Amino acid sequence: MEQYQFYEEIGCGGFSTVYKGRLRRSVEFVAIRRIEKGHSAKISAEVQVMHAFDHANVLKFQAWFATTNHLWVISEYCAGGDLRRLLLQDGSLPEETVLSFGLDVLAALHYVHSHGVLVIDLRPTSMLINEYGVLKLADFGHARCMDSPLSSDNEATIQRLALLHELSPSYIAPELLSRIGGYSAASDFWALGSLLVEMATGLPPYANCRRAEDMVQAAMFAPLPHLPESSELLNDLLQRLHAKRAADRPDAAATAAADAAAAADRSLAEMAATATAAARERLKELGATTQPAAKAALQPLSRVLFSPAEMAIRPVMLNAAIEKLEPTGQYEARSLKFRAYSLEELLTMDIPTLEAFLATLWRSVGGPNPVAEKENTLLYFEALATNGRLATVLINSGLTGLFSTMLRTWFGCSRRSAPCS
Repeated sequence: MEQYQFYEEIGCGGFSTVYKGRLRRSVEFVAIRRIEKGHSAKISAEVQVMHAFDHANVLKFQAWFATTNHLWVISEYCAGGDLRRLLLQDGSLPEETVLSFGLDVLAALHYVHSHGVLVIDLRPTSMLINEYGVLKLADFGHARCMDSPLSSDNEATIQRLALLHELSPSYIAPELLSRIGGYSAASDFWALGSLLVEMATGLPPYANCRRAEDMVQAAMFAPLPHLPESSELLNDLLQRLHAKRAADRPDAAATAAADAAAAADRSLAEMAATATAAARERLKELGATTQPAAKAALQPLSRVLFSPAEMAIRPVMLNAAIEKLEPTGQYEARSLKFRAYSLEELLTMDIPTLEAFLATLWRSVGGPNPVAEKENTLLYFEALATNGRLATVLINSGLTGLFSTMLRTWFGCSRRSAPCS
């Protein structure tokens, strides 16, 4: 974490906070998400999904770390914030923008589905906008493998999905609300339809329902209202995406790996033909066309995820700008056989004097001294190492190598069960 410079807070949630950051010695800005460690299982699952993704419309995962109380996830920085903020500021969006953003989401769905993954949570808060106006799918907290049965969900996952259903019923497909079907590419396309409606009107579908129960009933049985301010092409596409039967929706027959434009059926292809030159150029950059392409075989999730050994979170030196680490015990300065320099003195000390002092520390720990004296010296060393600047000096000094040699020697002796002096 020392390689990142922290800036202002740019977002927060129930158990996480997001900061703007920068990779030191560069102008590469990143988003740094701090998560309470109690949610490590959820974050591990999310990182599993995001790790191998590399697409213009999917948020790029870069790294993750663990400190004493938190997990830290580093991803690309999107200066435009999330789509929810844009809708709160502007209300609805012009149809040209709805089309452009819709193509971005469609390209992301095409890519993610081709890797055998369902998004599940496809709401405005799940979409980020970069400085070029490109929409990126950013939230994989509810994502799951296409062939993963609901019966395999643990209690925490079931509760999160239930909360999602309660908060955004109009984004949940009828077969899920009625519990007669499971999550599928078709349910993701229902959510895409809801997203397009909210972009075009500023409100989610069936927002005129006062109670959540009424919204659920409307999503299950009521036809999607016609949008008078939108074109017939967009209305036709929305009716197809919001078909009550999953099999009647575009791409419902497991064709998620087909070409992105074909995935949304003829309506979106026709809309793309009337888009602005900029939107068409961006569609071309994403590799999408208006003609159906050959279907690609879905890859098993095991090919997307990295091995369990790579799932180990790397511990990092704590950054004072993030959280402060206190020593596990207090050393006794009077019992030390050398002068206990303060942090300020050590930070301003010249290199030869510092190396001589570190050699004194080594002799105290490595020599034939009482165990209590060695423990007291190590507590003093630990107190010094909690300072970020001094820790960098210590880690690059010869003392660290000597300690490593000592540990390897001790470990080798303990493995052989032989006495060591």
